[in-house]
Amino acid sequence: MIVLFSICYSDVTLEKLVEYPTSGGYFEKDYLCVHEQYLFAASSYGLEIYEVEPNTPAQLISRLPLKDDTRVAEVKDDYAYVQAISWYEDHTMLYKINITDVNNPYVTDSIYTDNENGYAQGDIYNDFIILKNWDEGYNFYYSIYRIPELEFVQNYYCNYVFWKLTDSLALKRYSGNIFTLYDFSDLENITEIGQVDFSAGGIPIDHIQPVNDSILACLGFEGIAFWNYSDNRNWQYLSTVYSPSDEDWGRYLYTFGDFVFVIYIPTSGSGYPGVKSIDISDIYSPYIVDEMSLSYCDCSTCNDIDGIGNSVFLGNYHQMHQFVFDNGYFEEQFDIYENYQQKGGIVHNNYLYVSFRNGLKIYNVSSLPNVYHVNTIFEDHPLSSLQSVGNLLFFIDYTDYTIIVLDLSNPEEPIIRNEINIPPSSGTILLTNTSDFLFYKEDNPDDRLYKYSIPEPGNHTLDFQYDFNCDGKGFIYNDHFYYLAGDNPNGPDMQIYGGIEDNNPELIMTIEDFAEGYMDPPNAFIQNCGNIFYLGAWEDVRDSVRFFEIGNPTEISYKFSTHHRCHSYFCIDENYLFTSGVFSHIDIYDLETASGLTEPIADYQDYGRSLYCVIDESNGNKYLYHFQSTAFSIYEILGYGVDDEPAQNSTMITCSPNPFSTSTIISFAGKINPHESSQIKIYNVKGQLVRELKIQNLKLKIEGVVWDGKDENGKDVCAGVYLYKISNKDDYAGKLVKLQ
Repeated sequence: MIVLFSICYSDVTLEKLVEYPTSGGYFEKDYLCVHEQYLFAASSYGLEIYEVEPNTPAQLISRLPLKDDTRVAEVKDDYAYVQAISWYEDHTMLYKINITDVNNPYVTDSIYTDNENGYAQGDIYNDFIILKNWDEGYNFYYSIYRIPELEFVQNYYCNYVFWKLTDSLALKRYSGNIFTLYDFSDLENITEIGQVDFSAGGIPIDHIQPVNDSILACLGFEGIAFWNYSDNRNWQYLSTVYSPSDEDWGRYLYTFGDFVFVIYIPTSGSGYPGVKSIDISDIYSPYIVDEMSLSYCDCSTCNDIDGIGNSVFLGNYHQMHQFVFDNGYFEEQFDIYENYQQKGGIVHNNYLYVSFRNGLKIYNVSSLPNVYHVNTIFEDHPLSSLQSVGNLLFFIDYTDYTIIVLDLSNPEEPIIRNEINIPPSSGTILLTNTSDFLFYKEDNPDDRLYKYSIPEPGNHTLDFQYDFNCDGKGFIYNDHFYYLAGDNPNGPDMQIYGGIEDNNPELIMTIEDFAEGYMDPPNAFIQNCGNIFYLGAWEDVRDSVRFFEIGNPTEISYKFSTHHRCHSYFCIDENYLFTSGVFSHIDIYDLETASGLTEPIADYQDYGRSLYCVIDESNGNKYLYHFQSTAFSIYEILGYGVDDEPAQNSTMITCSPNPFSTSTIISFAGKINPHESSQIKIYNVKGQLVRELKIQNLKLKIEGVVWDGKDENGKDVCAGVYLYKISNKDDYAGKLVKLQ
């Protein structure tokens, strides 16, 4: 669990209490790297470091959260270099992370690159790191940096992927199994050496990787061909080990002594993927020794594989697996990160219920910032659509296609109140403000709305099912169903249905082309919070998300639009609307002032991918829970509004001049308790800390601190609005305006 500092915004003050990691996501490409006895993994949460001891499960010793989607991890000497990609915001980040203390890694430098997309391939050649990217025209190029300085060298355009052989050699496909060899000894002057024909290996090549200083492995779905490359002018074919006819082999391998290890994927539709060991002690006659499959099918030939000693590590989408072997034979398999993909959560009476891809976890959150895991139920059951009304928790269990209704009277050990069998399908639970009945909207294979009455434990009845005859997404508000209906060439219609309370659904109004320009669901969708709903899309078919307000059942008025995406549920508290967006952005809008194309009044980015956010009140405090794919964050909402002239109290805070051009004095007339920790923190409107000013010995009655308009690095900040917060026994806050 990570506890972070408070973040101050222009109109809302949020104090981040907890950043609680829950899941790992390990995508394809170069996300595993070994260094000494440590395994470094780039997950969708950030950088993870594991200590590896022989014959025991690897131990997670530290996790460093990083923005966006981390895909590449490379290590040299005292630093890890991690590339993070924002697919939707068109930028990449290269982080330089100090790992001299592996228990406490920290970012020492980073490079932001705008309008680029990372391909998630990285390699270190001597004192250079190269990262594969593509531009807006999908032209591939390598960004080359000198390390450890992170000095930009050049962007080298090429038409295919380079595969590293040594610190001075790389291969690039020319055509088919013919490759061009390049001299990478000087990455400011990359030169071509000549061509190599690997056709004698007998397999189509998908990747090339060195086994040692003299043997090269050419990998493909159909097997592995070995070559001697010790003489760059005279490459020699050695042998090929073929994959079985019902398997595809992966594009990466791990070498240990006389063995290589490779991923296998069954193509017959039966069996799970796993890892094979191949004996290459006689390189002219390699043969398969052993294999061990995963416990479930969630792996591809692109997954990375690496190892330390007699442990092989395979990362798939939800977790990493460790295979321990002896003399080529597998002995044990460990799941290194056990929490599967998080789906979201519900807060009820100081308990947090979080559904995962497999299981429901219960946390005690009564003593924030401390979070305690107290129970796991429905383990190994795929769950979704977690919702609640009153003392009841609802979700779909796809093990037997059942809607489960839990009674939370005993919060740590809830009991099943109702089990409702639904058709084998995918869909969503829809609730109203009563626990007497529920709705199930089936999305696939059919588009139907079901209503079930659950007046008492153990009993339920199907009140009706209604066929919409077209794809769509919808929500229920005030006894009406609002349906974004597809199959319209001009964009989905809005269909409004009444009669659902009387179990007689009837179409009462259609707003044609309501979502003009949007694609059909599920690429376009709607979601409500009370009488406010938004229209959005997963794909870049619109440049904005639109918010609407329902008056009476058929009166729908447009409120505002925003370029910032919204994911799933959003929440409203007083006049503020909280949404979660792409790559864990929390955006806050003022409903009193939002109109037309609107920017959020506050924006903060967590880690992983956003799911949604909810607000909970407990012990007189308000908390914002932000659920991400790899973590959940908990903020305390301290209050709304930071006025230019804060309310009077025993300590009067003034800034003069304000606005200012070069410097201003933040004065505090009146007594501030003389704590050594007193300080002034200055933030920009995005909630990012700009400067921290120490208040020296308050016993000397110092009543002002000068801010020279510079950040922590001594650089002049840009013109704009800034926020200051004085942290003492009490907190005081206000606004500053810097002019050019």
